[in-house]
Amino acid sequence: MSQLVFSLYRILGGDQFGALVVVDNGSHDGSVESLEALDRAGLLHLIANRRGGYHGPGLNQAISWLAQRQARVARQDRIDYVWVLDSDTIVLRRDTIRDALAVFGATGAIMLGQEFDRAPGYARLALHSLMLRPAEVWQPRFPPFMDDGSPEQAMQHAVLAAGLPVESFPFLHHSYVLHLGSGTMRELARAHDWRNRYYAYAVDHHERHYNHHPLGPRMHQAVVDIYTREVTPDTPAGLVEACRRKDLYGIPDAEPLPPLAELRELQAQGADLVEYLDRRAVARRSSD
Repeated sequence: MSQLVFSLYRILGGDQFGALVVVDNGSHDGSVESLEALDRAGLLHLIANRRGGYHGPGLNQAISWLAQRQARVARQDRIDYVWVLDSDTIVLRRDTIRDALAVFGATGAIMLGQEFDRAPGYARLALHSLMLRPAEVWQPRFPPFMDDGSPEQAMQHAVLAAGLPVESFPFLHHSYVLHLGSGTMRELARAHDWRNRYYAYAVDHHERHYNHHPLGPRMHQAVVDIYTREVTPDTPAGLVEACRRKDLYGIPDAEPLPPLAELRELQAQGADLVEYLDRRAVARRSSD
């Protein structure tokens, strides 16, 4: 979570968003102290639940708070879009919101996210980085996020059934964001929290997978290196101070990947994808 908040302020830029809301479901790993410090500093709004809840209800709390906020703030401070981000997601590019809003404007979509090849019946767009227009989506005719393993599924199905447009956006494939993967499962497994209904699943599904981005581990390490240099000391106060600074960082590897079909063909041929992408980047920069 600390890396996500840091990336929002120091890679994306705090001028890109109007309100940051974080829901904590009874964490005991030290993250609450950092979130409380960020809340006191005015860098985010923390909704701290005493009990360990689940993903869907937490998202509903955050969007409900934002809906109530609309009536309390001046018109120019009201929000037009909500960006749902998992805590194990890191933002890598400053142009992420700009490019996503361009797609909203060009298509009239009310939901935007990374699309995957999924079995019939599953939600079309991934939840870890999902943008939506709350004025259209957060309505009584559509279900909220559900309290199950696929909180976004019922909402997306209802939106599509109503004939409203949703669009794919390459959050992952164009390296706008990096989804580390299995963040919550990782903590469940480490804590041996057998009371949690997802504990048995977490035991076998807790390793980071970076959504199979070939440069995922390297880009993550680049962010960790910057975070380590900037957040000194590594305390809640140090994180607050680092997020308040205005200079921004770029992640050199955060560029669009080749088409998926090309990557699959290279993989089938046994090519080293990291080496291939490095050569491709060097060639492109030389031609520029």
